[in-house]
Amino acid sequence: GLYEVDVHSLEFTELIEDKNKEKRKMEMLPGKHGKGAYTGQGRLVYSNNGVGGVLIEWNGEGDPGKRESWTVIDTNKYTEITSSAGIYGSTDDNAALWALGWDEKSILLQLCDNGKWYRYRLPKASYAYDPDHGWFTEWPRIRDIGQEKLLMSMHGMLFEFPRTFSRDNSAGIAPIARHQKMIVDFTNWNDKLVLVADDASVMQNPLLGRSQSNLLFTKFEDLYNMGKPLAWGGVWYNENVTALEPSEPFMGCGFSKRVVHISHESDGPVSYKLQVDVKGTNDWEPFGSYADIIVEPHGYSYYIIPESLSASWFRLVPDKDATLVTAYFQYSNEMPEGDNSLFRSVISADEKKAYSRGILFPKEEEALELAFAADYMDESGNIVGTGYYEVGEDMVVKKLEGTAAKSGEVHNRNKISTDCEIDDSSVIILDENGKRYRLPKSFDSSVDTSTANDYRCIRELVTERNLMNVHGSFYELPREPNGGIIKVKPICTHNRMIYDFASWRGMLVISGNLTDAVDDEHFISSDDGKAGLWFGNIDDLWKFAAPYGEGGPCLNTELKENEPSDPYLMIGYNNKTVQLSHNSEHDVEFSIEVDFMADDTWHIYDRLVVKPGESLDHVFPDGFNAHWVRVSVNKDCKTTAWFTYKN
Repeated sequence: GLYEVDVHSLEFTELIEDKNKEKRKMEMLPGKHGKGAYTGQGRLVYSNNGVGGVLIEWNGEGDPGKRESWTVIDTNKYTEITSSAGIYGSTDDNAALWALGWDEKSILLQLCDNGKWYRYRLPKASYAYDPDHGWFTEWPRIRDIGQEKLLMSMHGMLFEFPRTFSRDNSAGIAPIARHQKMIVDFTNWNDKLVLVADDASVMQNPLLGRSQSNLLFTKFEDLYNMGKPLAWGGVWYNENVTALEPSEPFMGCGFSKRVVHISHESDGPVSYKLQVDVKGTNDWEPFGSYADIIVEPHGYSYYIIPESLSASWFRLVPDKDATLVTAYFQYSNEMPEGDNSLFRSVISADEKKAYSRGILFPKEEEALELAFAADYMDESGNIVGTGYYEVGEDMVVKKLEGTAAKSGEVHNRNKISTDCEIDDSSVIILDENGKRYRLPKSFDSSVDTSTANDYRCIRELVTERNLMNVHGSFYELPREPNGGIIKVKPICTHNRMIYDFASWRGMLVISGNLTDAVDDEHFISSDDGKAGLWFGNIDDLWKFAAPYGEGGPCLNTELKENEPSDPYLMIGYNNKTVQLSHNSEHDVEFSIEVDFMADDTWHIYDRLVVKPGESLDHVFPDGFNAHWVRVSVNKDCKTTAWFTYKN
């Protein structure tokens, strides 16, 4: 519905009827899941992020209840619409308007300046927000938090956003950090930054008793302790492009490691010039002749952007018409060493000490207790006793006697499932169609591969996205409608014996803690001293070590000629090498292919010849990144492709 309200008398006129009153009939404006509205520059702008999403405006003329009175700005999904004055409304009719949205390629930022709309593109830090229905993208914002710049959240990343953002002054957007919480609003209050999150929903989540969330009170500077920015996005996706017509601007700052991937299906070579807007003044400079990226017919090429190049925005310009072009940027940074002090109570894989573990279940009751069906483990890893505990608002891990039935119910409702397989080379995860994907294993040999499914692997912790814990690392795993395993990304490597984890009252709870651990700001021992739980924030996981590991898609594996191996994860790791070998008596050519968009489209990164009886070590260039990698060979043989990822 749309209403005109006299702010003095509060009398109102209904301009568009709310169709939800009639069993959710189609709205007069395009699409479903209306999100935002704002007025400025003599127009009312409305956004919709559901199926058939739209950014649309009405200039005040004609009947707003008639479709022809509205002008479509863009037919993609949009959420926030605002200006520098935020919820207080435009300061005057010249104030710039901004709208946030997204498509399959990137985050979209629309700017209305002097009555005209312009579109910019920014990288995504997560694929978990992308389904067409828009339900997984709840309320990204651009808001004042009492800093020089505004704070913006979108697609798993927080950005600084300049109050002065306009067509001729577009510099200053900068990534702050990645986050796992679904942050739906934020403000400053009493010198604190307050975040509100959509933490946990029961929608298609049987391991949760009740939907629940909470407020997080923090400081702006603490945001930088979340995930170091790493993101991706593109300007073209299987599109026909016109000679000398530039792409839309794509954000170029805030990342030290940047690579652009370009592929096309043109019958001839095409050169793509990388241009830069250094200061955000809309003055585009060709970046030297060596930034002409030549792509051969039906080919692929990548270009690593020098760290020394400072730019607010990039764009690409083809020298001739080109067919089915895809251009995609992958951005990352040096990752921090990590700080394990927060997790001192959580048992390491190499510790031979007594500890407690158990299944966690946030209950259905009004009091929102957390049930903990605990096992007591000795130094050799044997179960030597059990207990049932509940935690309430008083944060006491309280043992309850005579509750075997309750403990059994928790085990039955939230039992550990077999979600992965581990072989000598890697972790194996299947998608819903049974296709295999492979992930790195920890360097730490004490992470026991024989008990791969003796702990919780996959659990939904944040609304509509899963956390996956396997072989010493945590990953974000989008739901299947978002793509599932093909869109996975690593969060951290911990090498702990984490048995279960849950979202409760806005907190992350971990079971698998040392019996003799001392209570601190994160660990609470039980009232009988036999068990305990770790409590914190899901974004504390970034404080573990940056992701690392080793393994590969094949280890002495029989590969047929030109038959590709399984995909092996590459995104989110720095310092990447691969060692190639085979058992053939002849030279073997290995083709290394990459999927840089996580869409099962593959391109030849390089072809390397390995002589019989030898191995070849290849170091990937600093800054090179793709989502998946795989190998194939030019003759039947047993092959090994062993990847090593260090932080």
